[in-house]
Amino acid sequence: MFSARLDRLRPLLGRQLTVVVDRPLGSFHPDWGYRYLVNYGYVPGLMAADGEEQDAYVLGVNVPLRRYVGRCAAIVHRLDDEEDKLVIVPAGAAIDEATVRAQTAFQEAGLRVAVLLESHQDPATEEQNENDPSDSV
Repeated sequence: MFSARLDRLRPLLGRQLTVVVDRPLGSFHPDWGYRYLVNYGYVPGLMAADGEEQDAYVLGVNVPLRRYVGRCAAIVHRLDDEEDKLVIVPAGAAIDEATVRAQTAFQEAGLRVAVLLESHQDPATEEQNENDPSDSV
């Protein structure tokens, strides 16, 4: 079910990552016109299989953002193309597959995807979250 692309992404599960949000909550896709129901962006400097910086959803934050630091809690693995997405959540937040699927359906609907969750969520070992209120839009 999972491809070799995940070998590169699996070590990111549970790690703290920074996302530059170029499509904040409530914005519209520049080509396709659908509305972003969550914050969406990329991890700077981390190249994805498609040759672009790695895409990421930010779940569990309900205000538009410019930048966010959170824990990589899941990977949305697209089975029919190479654009896998990371799922970033606030430190200590729990997330399950149903939530990931529901909150990313606005963009993933109609695509065959598998959701890979981090194997454990241990808030005691997480680094302090570095988010600043000024990072909100």
